[in-house]
Amino acid sequence: MRRPLNTFRVISSRHGQPTGLGVFGKHLGTDYATSVGTTVYSPMNGTILETPWSSIVGQGIFIKEAGNGRIHRLLHLNAEYVSPGQHVNEGQVIAASGNTGKTTGPHCHWDVRKAGTAWNASFGNYYDPESLIIPTSSPLPSGLAP
Repeated sequence: MRRPLNTFRVISSRHGQPTGLGVFGKHLGTDYATSVGTTVYSPMNGTILETPWSSIVGQGIFIKEAGNGRIHRLLHLNAEYVSPGQHVNEGQVIAASGNTGKTTGPHCHWDVRKAGTAWNASFGNYYDPESLIIPTSSPLPSGLAP
């Protein structure tokens, strides 16, 4: 598993950070501050479930992870390059980052929900996306902030 971006300025909001917003008052995912139009990659192998748009999350991509059924949401995108039902591979280009929906600036939000759980049932239904990343032996790309 990998991050959905190769480069970003900073993690602007971490999983579990108090937000004062949302169903649980805690951030469900990780926000990577970056410029609009930054390439977004699939963090893992899976199937595109939907590419919804709403006034809160803007343009999104929901991916069902192959093997364990976890649901990954990438939100606030500027464009998506995939369609529901499409299989994607880890590292495949799937979108461009954006500033859509309710945001305080351009970023890519990534959250991961446990298989078989409802999105709004419990904060405990979500994983910290950063804890799922499998380190590689190669150095981090230039400009990548932890």
